Order: sequence, then C-alpha cells, then structure tokens
Amino acid sequence: VSSLHLLSSLFKMLEKNRIKQRDNSRVLLLVDNSMPFLTGMTIAKLWRTIEQEASVERKARIWLVTASNAEKTPELDGVLHKPVSLNSLHDVLKMKAL
Repeated sequence: VSSLHLLSSLFKMLEKNRIKQRDNSRVLLLVDNSMPFLTGMTIAKLWRTIEQEASVERKARIWLVTASNAEKTPELDGVLHKPVSLNSLHDVLKMKAL
C-alpha cells in the first residue's frame, strides 16, 4: 500500500467523521521529519495536495517536529524543534482551534 493511499484514507476518515459530527474543529498533524520511509515534509506536501483536491475549507494544522534547523514552509503551520518542551507543545495545542 502506498504512502499516498494511506494518507488519503486517513484524510477521508477524518473528514467523514468531522462532517458527521458537525464538528468545526481542525485536524492537527505533528509530523516528525526523520521517519524511516516518509519525511514530515513529504507528508505535509501530500496532505496539502489531498486537501486541495477535496476543496477542504478548514485545512489541517501541520507542524513539523525536527532536530534540524528546518524552517516553516508554505505547507507547514510551524516547526517544533527537538527536544520539544511541554510549554511549546501546549502552545501548539492551544492554536489548534484557530
């Protein structure tokens, strides 16, 4: 099963549940940039493509978690640098509803 297929399936499940629940919240994705088969940046780009194709109104918030000096890109809502503090994570979670 391809990575795109897995992400697409996850996206459809989340959107279906959000619509069913009449939920106006957003999905928050925290993606690590050092995963073995798929980097966080790749996931972010694929997710944005899926959102665009589905004409989603409330886009997911995507934050990259990394130990490198990566910077925010158009696909990302922000970057959390490792080690991630509880305060930083709390700040991101508070922004989820925006």
